[in-house]
Amino acid sequence: MDDATSLRITLITQEIVWGMLALGTVVRGWRRGRDRRDLASHAGLALAYATFGAAVARWDVFAISLRPILLGTVALGAILLLALRPRITDTAPLTLACWGRVTLSGAIFSVVALALVKGPLPDAVALNFPLKDGRFYVVQGGASLLLNYHHVNASQKYALDITSLGISDRRAEGVLPSEPRRYFIFGAPVLAPCRGRLRYEVDSLPASAIPSGDVREPAGNYVAIDCAGTEATVVMAHLQQGSVCCRPGQDVTAGQLLGLSGHSGHSSEPHLHIHAARDADERGRGGIGIPMTFAGRFLTKNDVFTSGSRSPPAR
Repeated sequence: MDDATSLRITLITQEIVWGMLALGTVVRGWRRGRDRRDLASHAGLALAYATFGAAVARWDVFAISLRPILLGTVALGAILLLALRPRITDTAPLTLACWGRVTLSGAIFSVVALALVKGPLPDAVALNFPLKDGRFYVVQGGASLLLNYHHVNASQKYALDITSLGISDRRAEGVLPSEPRRYFIFGAPVLAPCRGRLRYEVDSLPASAIPSGDVREPAGNYVAIDCAGTEATVVMAHLQQGSVCCRPGQDVTAGQLLGLSGHSGHSSEPHLHIHAARDADERGRGGIGIPMTFAGRFLTKNDVFTSGSRSPPAR
C-alpha cells in the first residue's frame, strides 16, 4: 500500500469509524435493550464513542460541520432510545455485558476529559496569530498525546499544525489532492507572531511530495525568531522555497511578513507548523517547549481560529 492510499484510508476512517460505532450502538440498544438500565448503558456507550471521535478525528478532511452533526445525531438517538424504546421493568440482574458497556463508557469519557483539561499554563507566551484574513483549523495541538502527536518531543510538546478552511469548511479541494495549490493554506502569508530578532532561516529546500515528506530535513524551510522580552524562540516551518523575506540578525515587528506557507520538509500535506521553546540551539532547534496563547486562547486540536487583517498585539 502506497503512502497516499494509507493516509487517505486513515483520514477517512477517523471520521467514519467512530460515527458508525456510535450509531451502531444506538441501533443495537433499540433492538436488544432489555430494561431501563440496559438501554442507558447502550446510550452512554454511544455518546462515549461519538465524543471520542469528535475529539481525536480530523474534521477538516470532509467538513468541520460534520463534527457537531455527529454529536447531535448520536445525542438525539440516545434520547429517543431512552424515551421511546418499549422496555420491561428493571427487575432482572445487570448482565456482564451491561457492566462492560458502563465500564468502557467511563474509561472513554475519562480519557477524553483528561486530554481536554488544559489546566494552568505556566510560562505561556502570548503571540499574534501568524496567519490572517481567514478561518484556520488546528490539526494537531494541545497538552496531551491524544490530541497532539508533537507532545512526545520536548521542544515541540505544545506545537500546532494549522490548516486553512475554505468556503466548504474543509482544508482542500478533495480528500487528498496531490497538487499543493489545492490546499487552501498553500501560499498564505506567514506573519511574525511577536517583535524580536530572526535567529535562523532556511529557504532553499524544494517542495515535498504529498504525502511523503522529506525526513532528512523535517522542518523544511523555516524561520526561528527570538521574541523580545521573553525566553521564547518561535519556529514556523514548512514554508515555500524562496519565500522567506528576512535574514538572521534582522529585527522584525509583530505582523511583519516572513514568508509563505508551503509544503517543504517532513510534511504529509501543506500546513503551517509553529512551536515555541526556550534554550534552543543556534538554528532554533531543540530546547524545552513553551505553551503559546493567541488572543488569550490556548489552542488545541479541532479548534477554529478566525483571524482578520489585524490581530490583537502580543505583549
